[in-house]
Amino acid sequence: MFCDQCGNKTEENNKFCDNCGFSFTEESKPVKKQPSKKQAQPALKASSNKAVTLDLSKILNRRALIFIGAIILIIVAGSTTFSFYQKYQTQVETSSQELSKLQGQLQKVQKSTGESLTELREENEELRSEGEELKTTIRSVSSNSQRQQLSSTNELSQDLLNKIMPRIVKVRCVKSDGVSEGSGTIQAPAGGSTQWSVYTNLHVTGLNNYCTVVLPTGVDFVPTKTYSASLVGNGSYSYYPDIDFAVLRVSNATELFSEFPLPACGVADIKIGDRVTVFGYPNFGGDSLTVTDGIVSGIEYTAYGPIYKTSAKIDRGNSGGLAIDNNSKCGIGIPTWATSGAFDGLGYIQSWDMIKKSGNL
Repeated sequence: MFCDQCGNKTEENNKFCDNCGFSFTEESKPVKKQPSKKQAQPALKASSNKAVTLDLSKILNRRALIFIGAIILIIVAGSTTFSFYQKYQTQVETSSQELSKLQGQLQKVQKSTGESLTELREENEELRSEGEELKTTIRSVSSNSQRQQLSSTNELSQDLLNKIMPRIVKVRCVKSDGVSEGSGTIQAPAGGSTQWSVYTNLHVTGLNNYCTVVLPTGVDFVPTKTYSASLVGNGSYSYYPDIDFAVLRVSNATELFSEFPLPACGVADIKIGDRVTVFGYPNFGGDSLTVTDGIVSGIEYTAYGPIYKTSAKIDRGNSGGLAIDNNSKCGIGIPTWATSGAFDGLGYIQSWDMIKKSGNL
């Protein structure tokens, strides 16, 4: 049957309409009959409208739920994002603070390092200055030491000079053509004696001439005390023409002399470059004893023995004097003459080797 209220089909035994809740009474129960086409169409239309309304409601309800859900999702996402952003900001601030601390520490370290480097540079400069001063001191000490060594090797001591210079005499001989002057060295036997001889050059004394020797006195060693001397004595040769050597014998002397304080040099004792000291009375030096120095410039060998070349100044008055090797501390021999021309200023020294060999001394 159909409900008179809404037209909904319902069961015959129902007391109420299932659709609209209309109460059925015995009198109001509708008679079961087939609805006509005109009656059925409005019911169908109403039912269709009801279904559309229900579907639209459902759709609207779903959209609302979706919208609400989207809003909730956006809120949750925004909250989460904001939370992450806050944490990120906190980390950034913390990192910035730590970075500031590290920069501060780095600046302190750089400052400390700069100060340390400055101090090290200053200390290094001080050490360099001290090193230069030390080098200068060492060079000075070394130079002084070398000079002292050279001085002790190449220079004659004052004590030795005081023993040698009183033995260097001035020789003056009267010849037929004038007076010849030169120098000589006193030689005496061991133990001391007043009977001593003078070694000189033969070209100074000549033959059969009257000669005198003058001894130096005083602190200036000016020759003042004169003794007569001759080439003749004791039956032995007093002159040796081949080597320009002569021995003068002195008589009536009162001065006591002993053997010469230095040994005679041998060839092995002389080296080119050795310092040489020459004693004598050169013509340009006046009357006082003169000491000059130089080096051994070379050696010439003759049939009688070696002759030494020297750069020491040797004048005609030096002939017959004395030459000493400062390095070996020995007597080289007799300075004889100086050459001229291309070898001007180069003198010669007759060695004791040739004098002793030729003179049989």
